[in-house]
Amino acid sequence: MLKRRWRLALILALLLLPLTHPASGQGDEIEPVPPGTPSGEITIVVIDCETRAPITGADVTLENPSHTVNAVTIDGEAVLTVYDWWYSYLITHEDYIPISDVKRFKPGVEYEFCLIPRVRGEWRVFADILRVGGDLYPGGEGWMLVRIRNLEAGYFRIHRIRAYVEGLDKPIADEKYPNPLLLPKDFYIDVNITVKPPSTAPTGRLMTELRMKATFYYDENRWAGPLTAYLNLDFILLKRFRSLRFDVVDYWGLNNVPNVVVVMRRSLPGVEAEHVFTSGNGTVFVKKLSDGVYEMEVYYDSPYDGERYLIRRVRKGLLDLAREEMLKTLVSDV
Repeated sequence: MLKRRWRLALILALLLLPLTHPASGQGDEIEPVPPGTPSGEITIVVIDCETRAPITGADVTLENPSHTVNAVTIDGEAVLTVYDWWYSYLITHEDYIPISDVKRFKPGVEYEFCLIPRVRGEWRVFADILRVGGDLYPGGEGWMLVRIRNLEAGYFRIHRIRAYVEGLDKPIADEKYPNPLLLPKDFYIDVNITVKPPSTAPTGRLMTELRMKATFYYDENRWAGPLTAYLNLDFILLKRFRSLRFDVVDYWGLNNVPNVVVVMRRSLPGVEAEHVFTSGNGTVFVKKLSDGVYEMEVYYDSPYDGERYLIRRVRKGLLDLAREEMLKTLVSDV
C-alpha cells in the first residue's frame, strides 16, 4: 500500500513538472517556444505601487530564446503579441526600481505589475552652477557649467543629465553620454551642459533641478542601477525674451494659409515697437521678442487678384502662442 502511494506521488510530480517549471533542465534557461504554439495579444498594465497611478514611459521587455518583444507604456498600458509560453520579463523606468522574473503569458489576458518609486535624496551627490552664458531664454540656446560632487563610498558612471525648472514638465537641458562620464569617489567633476529652454518655458529666476541617470559601483563586482539621482541646483535666470514658431491656419485649423504677413505691435510707455514676419508656407518663425502681449494683424497676399487682405486681428501673449502653436484665421478655403 505504501509503495502504491509513493508511485502515485511520483507520477503526479512528473505530470505537474512541465506545468510549473519552464526550464530546459540546464540551470534556469527558458525553453524556446514549441512549434505550433498559439499566439495573440496581451496587455501589460504598469502602475505605481504607492499611488496606484498608471505609469507612462515604462519599458517592458519579454524575452524567450526564440521570441522577444518590447514596448513602452502609454497611460500605463502596453500591448504585446506573445505566444502561450514562458518568458522572462523586465520592466524598467528611470524613476522606479526595476522588476524582473519568469512567467507564462497567455494571449487575451491582462497582466498588472507595480513599480516602487526610487527614493529622492538617497544618494550623497550634490551639484552647483558655476557659470552660465549664451541666450538663456525660452526658445534660445545657452550653456551652464555645473560642478557635481560625489560623497558616496563608490563611483558613478553617468549616462544622461537633464535639467528642469519649476513650472515646466519638459527639460531645459538634456545631455546623453554614449561614453559614460566617470564621477570618482569623494571627488567632483565639472560638466558643461547645453541649455535649450523650450518656447513654452516660464521666465524669471527659477529653481532648477538636475536629474542624473547613472550606474553606481560599490566596487568592480557590485553595482546598482541604472538609477536616477535628483540634485537641487541654484536658481537660473531665463531672460524675458521668447523665440517660437507657429502656423497660420484656416478657419477649421486644418491647412496652413500661404503667403501671409504677420504684424506684431507692442506699445510700452515711451516706446512703440513693430515687428513684421512673412511666410510663403504659413509657418512663422519669431526670433527673440520681448515676452509679453502683442497686438497681431495677419494679412493674406492673394495670388488671384494681387490684393492683400486682413484675415485676423487678435491680442495674444507670446506664451499662449507658443503653447497653441497655431493661429486660426477667417480663411475657409485654402
